[in-house]
Amino acid sequence: DFVKEQVERYNGKNILVSYSGGKDSLVTLSLAIEAGIEPEMFFINTGIELPETVENVLEVAEHFSLNLTVADAGDAFWRALDYFGPPGKDHRWCCKTCKLGPTSQAINNDFGGDALSLIGQRAYESQQRRSKGETWENPWTPGQHGASPIQHWSALHVWLYIFDRGLPYNPWYERGMERVGCFLCPTMDLGEAEILKNEYEGYERWETYLRNYFSERGMGEEWVRYGLWRWYRPPKSVINRLKEEGITAVPEGERGAKKMQVRRDDDALLAFDDRFSMERVAPFLNIISPTTKGSDGSVLLKKTEARLTIHPDGTVTAEEPEQPYKRDLRRLEELVYRASECVGCGICPARCPTGALTIKNDRIAIDVQSCAHCSLCLDGPCPVVDFGHRR
Repeated sequence: DFVKEQVERYNGKNILVSYSGGKDSLVTLSLAIEAGIEPEMFFINTGIELPETVENVLEVAEHFSLNLTVADAGDAFWRALDYFGPPGKDHRWCCKTCKLGPTSQAINNDFGGDALSLIGQRAYESQQRRSKGETWENPWTPGQHGASPIQHWSALHVWLYIFDRGLPYNPWYERGMERVGCFLCPTMDLGEAEILKNEYEGYERWETYLRNYFSERGMGEEWVRYGLWRWYRPPKSVINRLKEEGITAVPEGERGAKKMQVRRDDDALLAFDDRFSMERVAPFLNIISPTTKGSDGSVLLKKTEARLTIHPDGTVTAEEPEQPYKRDLRRLEELVYRASECVGCGICPARCPTGALTIKNDRIAIDVQSCAHCSLCLDGPCPVVDFGHRR
């Protein structure tokens, strides 16, 4: 009844089931078919999936005789590692770059920018999912309307349904995994990580990376041995528990790559550090305002109230400083970060109404002639901003 109600509510929209290769999405897919609809089966290959998961996706598509659309993140995770460092429960940039970015691009390119997505989410999985409710709009994925028909099911309900219907589930559950997803997800417990370490040869690449990463930063073997890498900042309760076990306090270090720095001084409203590149940034300034290039290489943003100018050395001045400029300055600062530090997640293009933004060579690119200066691409969240310089 819930599925039928949602389909009727979003009449005319593409109907997708987001299938992950896990038990919850398997049940959601089956329920959609029992409701009498033939949904598009949608899978996001994050690039860090278990081989059996990919095989299960193909098996399930064949089992239900459904059309399968795959959004492939490629090596996005491994590329973004240099910028963000290992993901954590409190630093889950990986979901944005490897799941939500490809989802946004697929909805925009393959489904006309508008889709009802049935998702196997359950309230018992986390406080966040409990608070989200049965239906939601995700600011990271414009055009996707999320709905979960199993929001109030327990894991026992899910397994009873799977066994009753004889559905082809992922074999990793029989190896002791409680949940199946990306093989290096920071939300998994240490027991599951140990299973993967012993049974999946690809896990060695991840553990080697972690050991090298924390060793280079002088942060100690504890970050890997006790799974502390799973937090950007381990909670005090975890640190205190380690102390109770006789394990000394874990030294902290700087995680992630060095971010672009900005300062304010008497001579300029803003001053970006030597990582600033006018060649890279200049085309994107059109997002905020039509621009004019000066003879010295500076760029004037003509429709900002204080007539802001950004100079080749990364400083920002105002021709009319008596006019309000703080909002424009804040948007300019965010734009420079987004353009300079882009990791190519693909979320921005989905917000662009004119198609001016695309992904080229794993970074955002802009067609200046098509840009309408609407700034809608800046209105939603960005992993570089949310997990980068503002952290």
